[in-house]
Amino acid sequence: MFIDTHSHLDFPQFDGDIEDVVARAVDSGVERIINIGTSLESSQKVVEISERFECCYAAVGVHPHDAKEVDDNCLSEIEKLGRHEKVVAVGEIGLDYYRNHSPRENQAEVFEKQLGLAQTLELPVVVHARDATSQCLAILEKHPGLTGVMHCFSSNSQNARRAFELGFYVSCCGQITYPNAENLREKFREIGHDRFMLETDAPFLAPQQHRGKRNEPAYIPLIAQTYAELFGISIVELENISTANARKLFGI
Repeated sequence: MFIDTHSHLDFPQFDGDIEDVVARAVDSGVERIINIGTSLESSQKVVEISERFECCYAAVGVHPHDAKEVDDNCLSEIEKLGRHEKVVAVGEIGLDYYRNHSPRENQAEVFEKQLGLAQTLELPVVVHARDATSQCLAILEKHPGLTGVMHCFSSNSQNARRAFELGFYVSCCGQITYPNAENLREKFREIGHDRFMLETDAPFLAPQQHRGKRNEPAYIPLIAQTYAELFGISIVELENISTANARKLFGI
């Protein structure tokens, strides 16, 4: 059975048929879905979804895009949500120096504060690092003992090793299947599969077979097949490794 370690079923793209989306995922062999919060409102919604569907879990946090909106009350509410029995991580948190929707100093400050929350809650973190992987790792290195996953990882093997040394995992989604993504596939061949997990980032980045359409957790097996081929292992072995890593990190 597979685990989708990063999805956003709280997003409006799923408002009309979330029951069918979850059912298709289960029918496709996806036994667990971790829905990732991106704001206080989003975090509240993913917790509600986790209560509604047995197979769903939640991560709570504020995405770096919204860092400029974060205040002490927001962080206090995130901490309260983090104590829910089905919350398994703090995230999606980190730095985004590609779009810079929030000033970089705000992003770094809020990232640090949410790492502190994760340590208080004794939860792993789900890290968003776009054009800022080295900067994220430098901040994480100041928080020894904290673990988590570098979501949608596309950096180099040197940064992957830095992450592994900190006890982190890496994951990536449907773009690995794109014909023009050979550079990304080569990176993952070099990184290897020992500390690898599967994700969709639904509704974004659908695999090639559904490219341009809404992504959903049911497509995890399609993504897994590509990874199994590039790692040179069977899809069953890839499934076992990724699922065991997700279970260990998130305790599910």
